Formats: sequence, structure tokens, C-alpha cells
Amino acid sequence: MFSLKGITSFFSKEKLNSPNKLASGQFFILQNSAKISHICIFKDSSISIEDSDGKKFLVVTRIFEEGERELEAESTYVYVSDPDSVSSDNFNEFLNSFSVLHKEICPKSSNTTPKHLNSSDSPNSDNLSDLSERFVQLKLDSLRNSQTPKKQNIYEDIKNLKTETELDQELEEALNEAEQELALNEIQITLPFEPSDIAQGEITCSVTGELYAFDSKSQSFQLIAPLVSISVVKVAKFNYHLVVKSITKNYVSQQVLPKMNPVFNSDYLSIIWNVFSSADIPYSLSVRFLNIEDYKSAHSSLIKAAYEVLNLEPWEKVSVTDQNYMLDANEESIELNNSTSDFEDTSSVDSDDSELDSSGAESNDDENSDDDGEQVSNTESDEDESGESQSDDDDEITGDSDEDDSDEENDSEIRKSKVNAINVENRPILDQDGKDQNIHNSRNDNTGVYDSDSSSEFETGDSSNDDSDYDSESDDDAQKSSINRRSSSDLNYSEFHKGHTNSALAVGHKDDRSYVLRGNQIGVFKHTEDDNIEHSTTITKISDSKGTLFTPSKMMLHEMDTAMVMMNPSAPNSLFKMDLEVGKVVEEWKVHDYIVPLDIIPETKYAPTTGTKTLVGISHNSLFKIDPRIGNEQKLVESQYKQYFSKNKFSSAATNELGNIVVGSIKGEIRLFDRIGVKAKTSLPALGEPIIGIDVTADGRFVVATFETYLLLIDTLIPKEFQKISGNDDASQPSATGFTKSFPTNRKPMPKRLQLRPEHIVYMGEAVKFTPARFNTSSGTDGTGSERGERTIVSSTGSFVLTWNLRKVLATGRGDSYHIKQHSDNIIANNFTFGVDKNIVVTMPNDVLLVGKNEMTKPNRKTLASFRAPLKSKLSDRDNVVDSPY
Repeated sequence: MFSLKGITSFFSKEKLNSPNKLASGQFFILQNSAKISHICIFKDSSISIEDSDGKKFLVVTRIFEEGERELEAESTYVYVSDPDSVSSDNFNEFLNSFSVLHKEICPKSSNTTPKHLNSSDSPNSDNLSDLSERFVQLKLDSLRNSQTPKKQNIYEDIKNLKTETELDQELEEALNEAEQELALNEIQITLPFEPSDIAQGEITCSVTGELYAFDSKSQSFQLIAPLVSISVVKVAKFNYHLVVKSITKNYVSQQVLPKMNPVFNSDYLSIIWNVFSSADIPYSLSVRFLNIEDYKSAHSSLIKAAYEVLNLEPWEKVSVTDQNYMLDANEESIELNNSTSDFEDTSSVDSDDSELDSSGAESNDDENSDDDGEQVSNTESDEDESGESQSDDDDEITGDSDEDDSDEENDSEIRKSKVNAINVENRPILDQDGKDQNIHNSRNDNTGVYDSDSSSEFETGDSSNDDSDYDSESDDDAQKSSINRRSSSDLNYSEFHKGHTNSALAVGHKDDRSYVLRGNQIGVFKHTEDDNIEHSTTITKISDSKGTLFTPSKMMLHEMDTAMVMMNPSAPNSLFKMDLEVGKVVEEWKVHDYIVPLDIIPETKYAPTTGTKTLVGISHNSLFKIDPRIGNEQKLVESQYKQYFSKNKFSSAATNELGNIVVGSIKGEIRLFDRIGVKAKTSLPALGEPIIGIDVTADGRFVVATFETYLLLIDTLIPKEFQKISGNDDASQPSATGFTKSFPTNRKPMPKRLQLRPEHIVYMGEAVKFTPARFNTSSGTDGTGSERGERTIVSSTGSFVLTWNLRKVLATGRGDSYHIKQHSDNIIANNFTFGVDKNIVVTMPNDVLLVGKNEMTKPNRKTLASFRAPLKSKLSDRDNVVDSPY
């Protein structure tokens, strides 16, 4: 059957000439279907013939009832005759047929005027079908969601009507022009990490954005391409690639792996990550998305890909709640679950901070200036910083004075970067002082960022103009430094150095001793009063009770540092106790015939400072207590043993001063137990990566978990609004934590990621691989009667030691605000000396050092001495240079 297919439009009735109203009533369209013969379009309408410029129009207009015009935008169907193929007679014949059809379908509402139409006795459907092909249907733009019809000359649109081929040609020309313009705006360089081809497979996400590359010379992200597509491609099962390309060029095609070190920030709609060349040299890229929808799509797709790559299981198996938790945990702009004021109320500031060497502060101040004279300071920012510093002191937030002064300056830079960050519509161009250079948006001047002289000087690492007190240690300098920190009369140290390399560190709790494992011997080092370290003695030929030599896989100080408990890979079910006074293994404790301890920890955080005999162990799926005083052959306490039937894959554990236990797993899960033998009070979802170390503050308030490329800081305090529900109404009682009370299902603590900024990794020249992070330990009071709390977190990667000021992280919410110091070799282990955070014991393969915290400096291209050369090209004009997105 013939179907009257009209195109809706609003039009001005004043434009119609000599209207001839034919009828009014319901308006139907016939369907060529056995089930549906016709469809009602308008419940009430009028039909008329209009003339214009020798053409005739059939117009069907809806008649609105009160209020209907606000709901419906489509009100008119217009049919125009084709004068070349339809004669006037044929057109009238069509009208007659239409009139008969109209009367047959809805005779009650028909109000045909015989004056205008001559009705025939029956409809001729074949006639209608033939005539329908002779009419050109016209689509006019309709105003939707509008109460007022738009006046429009439909006849002018008819005259200017273009064919489909012409429209396609115009569209293709417009696209070509846009592509040419984008190609001209791209920086024509060859980047060291550009792929020869890109990954192919199922595209799980494809969005667009601006591409920036970090230039180590100008210390800023520079625009590489104004428009690129960012895709996550599923190459195979549990194998994903990130692909970045423009119309003319492929920029990135890299496998989604943890070493990408991505930083997601929804406030700036940006992702910063590391990409590596074929020589495994890191570079830093950033994508700034054009809208929040594209950002969220890329964010969720990358997190999903990373999870599947690491866990080898589909993302869909994870509950929606855990999925959302993982997405939020990988978002830099998400803050900890509790406010900073909660922490300030329960923590006091140290009064010993002013005792630190002022040279550290001077060094930090000097490093605020570059050898190129590019200082990130101005009068306004200085005033702001001084005001903030004073405020911090008043509120008792910050820690040591020299470090925090440097922190405040660093935060001032970050704040200015945030304020002046990338803006799509009006992007300010900033110099190193954060001032607008008022450079015009001309991309054709080709004003280079660096000249050949400055570039070559930087690439070779020339520090002759470096006015900083900190210089990277050469091998000779490092050797001299190491010798100066030891006793010159040491006769056993050369023997200790033979054969193996250092592999583990245990910092003593009394008598200022540190113990370094090297093969099957232990070196004992003494901390001197002048903050140096010197070799004291060596315990050689570690062997079991049968005299069989072995190299311990783990060691832990025990019983007031008089004993060392060790794990022997050759006897995995047993522990071995060494008497440090005689330097021999005196006891072997068999834990259980079928249980293999993976880690051992003190029963409480400070149990090693007492004569406590018991200790805690974990296996891959169980938690238990070990008591060597048990008369049986097996020393596991049966009543203090809990096996979990799920595949938990425990990897590390720690205890607070009350004996509450935090356990991490290979899957990345974190569980908080109030005691052994029960289910966890709190279980935090896995983020996908293995936990290689975990620690907790003495009061159990904060937990730090170490992953390969980042740390997670977790505030375990139950939110205030749920404290009363828990029955803890007395303000004098300690606040409940996730160790003793369960978090509400929808209020699990949100962790804060502590990680290196991808642009700093460019200077370091290698991927991140953290050693287990540790809080400093607290002992007694600070001299004013206030309890000293943990203030600093220490870890290392490669040859760099890093510290995070805990109060600074909590006050600012920034996980990338840290201090750093480079050493001459990769660092095996490090930890604070017991009781204070003034000094850090650093163990390298062939060296042991005592490093003062005041020697740590904020990261920049001078303190990160192992920097790589900048991108060897004029990346962009100065008007394209922007600060880091955050």
C-alpha cells in the first residue's frame, strides 16, 4: 500500500499564497503490512492546497488542543509536486483520491468541501502508489523543545535543495580541510618511542584529546598534537594495548602494564603516564580530554584492562561495588575518607624539628633556583607561602621545619600549576614564574624552546652552573662518603664484603645497632653519636643445629634484640633462632608439618623491645601464632590458628601496638583483624597488583601498603557519624578503627596513592620498583608531654630514597609531594633508626649508609641526577608550552 511519508516542519503561514482548505479530521498514513493497514498521525488536522512560484503544495497541518503545542514540535506535513513529471491534471487526480481515502477511514471527522474536490466512488491504491513516486519529499529542520514556531521560508529551501552526491562531496572537502589544519598544527618530529605499527584487535574504548609530552629541559609538558585518538585495544585474552594516534601519525602502541605508572585526575580531565623506548628509557606523556565523558571512558577502560592483565580473570567477575572502589582508588583527586582535622585532633607536632641541621634548609632553598635562572617564585607567591607557613605552624600540621619549608614552596608551585592548568577555551601561556607571557596563538613562528647550546649542555649533564648544595655523588665521592661513615680501624669489613651482596636489613630497637644480611653472614653496624654508621662485627657461617650452612630468606629481631629469628628456604616449615651474643643458631622451631610460613612478624609492634617470646606468622591462606615454649615438636598454637578456605594468597603482614593485624595479599587485598582466629573486621577490595610489603602505625590509624609502582595510604578511622552507632559515645575512649569495627558497606576507606610523578621518572631514567615502605617508629614523648606519632614514610626505588611527610599528605591530599636523594647504587632495603625519623639506614648491594632526613631534597632535574636527555627537537612554539596539568 501507498504510504504518505511526510517530513515535519514548522513554517510561517504568512508565506503561503491563496490557501484552499479542503478538509479537517484525523490524518492517517497507510502501511504496506498485513497486520497494520494504517497509522494515525494527527488526531485532528486540516488539509489544504497552497500555490507558490507555479508549484502546488499539499499541506496537512495539525490542530492543537490547549497545552499540546508544548509537548509536540512536529505539526505539519508538506508535499510538493514535481512540475517536470506531474501535470496539473494528475495532481488534481491525486487530491481526489486522497479525499476519498480520507472519508473512508474517518467518515465522522471528514468535512470535505465539494467545491475544491470531486470525490470518486472508491480509492485507487495503485494510482496512489504510482503518483507517490512523482513527488519530492522535503525535510525541513524542526524546532524541538520550543514553544514558539520558527519562521522559515520553505520555498527558498526547496530552490536551494542539493543532491545527496553534492552533499557528500561538500562533507568530504570539509573533512580534508580539517585534516590539513590539524596536520599543520602537529609537531613534526620523530619521538624515540614511536611504534613502527600499532596493535590490532577489539577496540574497547576510543576517545579524543590533546597530546602533550614532558620536556626535561623546559620542565614542562609541551603540546605535540592538538587532536589525537586514544584507544584501548584488546589484542588477545587478558592482553591490552594503549594506542594513541593522530590523522597522520602513530604516537603510542604499548602494552598495558604497571610500569606505565598512570596518574588519573578528573579535575583536569587528564592522564599522565610513562612510555618506554626500545632501550627501556622512560618518557612522560599526557592526554587532556575534551569532556568528562571521554575522561571517564578512558579511565574505566584502562583500569579494567590493567585488572585483567594482572589477575587473568574477566573484569565482569568483580562486583559493581568493588569495581567502583577500584576506579575511585585510582583517581588522584579523590581524598582520604576522613578530614584532616580528625588527624590533627589526635596527633601532635614535634618540637624537635627545629633541632635539625639548618644546612638542609639552605640546600632546599638553593635548589629552588635553576642554573638557567628559571626561578619559580614571585612576590605574590612568596607572600602566599609565608602566610600558609604561618597558618601551618599555628594549626600544628607540619613536621620538621626545613622539610616543610621546601614542601610549602613545592606546593606553591603545584597550586600555581593547578590555577593555570590546561584550559581548552583559553589556555594561558606561563613562564617559569607562573606569569602569562601574552604570546599570540601563532603556530607558524617556530620559535624554538631551546637552542643548540643550551640543549647540548643539558643533555651532557653539565652541572657547572649548579648553585645547589646538592650534587649527585660520583662513584669516588660515594666511596669516600662511605669510608668516612665507618671506623678506619675496621679489620673485618673487607671479609664481610667477600663473595655475596647485601640482601636484607634489620634495624635494632636498642643499643643503636643495625644488622645487614649478606649471603650466610650478618654484618653488625653501630650508629655513632655524630650520626654516622660504622661496621662493628660480622657473624659468619650461619648454619642450622646440624651444622648445615644456609642463607636466610628473612630475619627478624626478637627478645630485646638478643636473638634473631630466621627463615631457611631449605627447611620451609621451620624457624631458626640465633643467639646474637654468641653468633650461633641455638634453636629450631618446627611450625607445622603442613603449614609453611611465608612471613613472620612481632606479636605487637614494639614486642621486640620486650622479652615477649611469641610471634605471629602467615601462610598463603592462614594466620597463626607461634609459641616456642610449647613442649610439642610443633610450635603452632592450635587455639590461635585460623585457616581461610578461599584463595587469599597472603603475602605480608604487620601489627600495631595492641596486636591488631593487617594482612596484604598477592591479589592486592587488604584485611584488618582485631586478633587471630576470627574473620577480618574490614576487607578492602583488591586493586589488581600484588602487595609486596605492608606497615601500620602504632595506634592502627594508618596503613601503608607497598605495590611495585606505588604506595597506598589508608586511614582506618571509622567515620564520626558511625562511631555512635558503634556504641563509642564517650569522647575519652579511643576512636574505633577498621581493626575493631567493620566499616559500613558503602563507606569503606578510600586510599590515597603515593607515587612518583611520571615526569620525575623521566629524569630517573628507569621504571619504578618500590621496596617495602615503612613508617618511622615512635618512642615516648617529644619533651612536652605529648605522644610522638609517626610522621614520615620511607621507601626507595632504584638508587633513590624517598620520604613522604605524613602530615603534609593528609593536609594537602597530594600523594606526589615527596623528598628524594640519589645514591651511587641500587638500594636493597632502608628503614628509619628506631624511635625517631631523623636518620635513615640505607642498604645497597655493597654499602651501608646512615642518611640524615635533612639531606633529602625536593625532586627536580638537579636532584634527580640520573636524568635523560630531552626530546631532541623543538617540540613546539612557546605558545604551546603549558605547565603540568597538576
